[in-house]
Amino acid sequence: MPLWHRDNYGGACGRRGGGHGVGCALLRMNTPPLHHSRRKRSHREWLALLLVLVAAAGLLGAMLWHDHRITSATERDRLEVQARVVDEYLEQLLGGVSNALQGVRDELPSGVGPDVQDRAGRRLKVLTEAMPGVRFISVVDANGVIRANSIDDLVGEERSEREFFQSVPVRPEADRLYISEPYLGNRGVTSLLVARAMLDAEGRFDGLVYAKLDPDFFSVVLRSVLYADDMHSALVSQSGRLFLYVGEEAQAPNLNLNRPGSEFEQHLRSGSISNFYRGQAAASETESLMALRTIQPARLKVDRPLVIEVSRTVEATYQPWYQRLFLALILYVLLSAGALAGLYVFQRQRHVRERETIEQDKERRANAERLELALGGAELGLWDRHFVTNVRTYNARWSQMLGYAPGEIDPSGTMWQEMLHPDDLAAATEALGAHVRGETPIFESEHRRAVAWSSATRPACRCAWSAPTWTSPSASGWKRACARASSASAA
Repeated sequence: MPLWHRDNYGGACGRRGGGHGVGCALLRMNTPPLHHSRRKRSHREWLALLLVLVAAAGLLGAMLWHDHRITSATERDRLEVQARVVDEYLEQLLGGVSNALQGVRDELPSGVGPDVQDRAGRRLKVLTEAMPGVRFISVVDANGVIRANSIDDLVGEERSEREFFQSVPVRPEADRLYISEPYLGNRGVTSLLVARAMLDAEGRFDGLVYAKLDPDFFSVVLRSVLYADDMHSALVSQSGRLFLYVGEEAQAPNLNLNRPGSEFEQHLRSGSISNFYRGQAAASETESLMALRTIQPARLKVDRPLVIEVSRTVEATYQPWYQRLFLALILYVLLSAGALAGLYVFQRQRHVRERETIEQDKERRANAERLELALGGAELGLWDRHFVTNVRTYNARWSQMLGYAPGEIDPSGTMWQEMLHPDDLAAATEALGAHVRGETPIFESEHRRAVAWSSATRPACRCAWSAPTWTSPSASGWKRACARASSASAA
């Protein structure tokens, strides 16, 4: 029968020395609680990773939303600033035109004869050339006939049928600046008139002094505030009629923008000088961000204020933000996928290492039990010594062989040297020192115990030491084995 064998239940058994018995020890082959603990740990790790990813997604979303709000606020500020720039320039221009018209009106006598017409015509030509944005200046009598004009060919023409000429006499005021509705002229160009009323001595309507604004000049002004290709700007009358539009999309002349529910209507109803909206711009069919501002100079009494609109399409405005959003999502997906894959690979590798460790532990326990059974069956004692700490470990059989109970021998004292016979102590110590210094491959010593034995039963100890083995760089020891070879009597 072999010295030991492993049964089906994971036990290790061996025959005791001399065939007087069998020693067995059971090994735990499966560990359900450990497996359950590993599964719980794995689930906790997945849950923790998911919580981290959700938190990262929330943080990323908050950062993107904050970036979106900054983009919106920045674009709003820029559009409102551009609308204010146009407003300030047009206020100065309208103020200059108003002063020029008032000066012409005050210089004209009550009756306009041929000689006065010539002097007034020359005066109007000088003013027209000196004032940017004005195409011509004209003087019309109470019957709607042009009496003087910076363009000689227009003198004598009838203007009584014009809507503007019919609306001013209803409530003429000398200090009010009248602005006409945009109208389509003879050359197919949308035009706008600015006028001052002339009153007779009794305060009745006696004619108009008006200037026709140059749409080309105003187009240059509106185009100067466009800082992107997708932007639009427009100049609109208070009634909603479109005077000028600058942008990529062409607009129909006299287009009315004061539609029910439109942003333009909301701006007028608000009563505010400046408003900002997101929706369909007055000068575009696409969704836009728009700044609306009413030109209402504080030092001028204007009967029909003009409205400026500066807009930009939503798509182009947020295109850089959408690009950042796309990149952030791609990075988040890649990082999430990498984290998930990394955790999966880590757990797989850890599982493999743990299985290897468990198998190695099982093998070590099996080997230890085999050794213990072998030592027990052969009546051998086993001890080891840690030379750094000078701590010794003895198995139960070793202590019993020397007549001691397990744990009775001091593991850190000098009891081993004290048990040596005085005559054998020097030789055994010298042999051990030579082996520790590496001078001999093995240490083997046969010596006597320093106790009172009868001459017939005095035993001898035979100690055999293997070559030194270094087990750790910091805390290690030299393991040795000492076995009782025989109980022969000493000479």
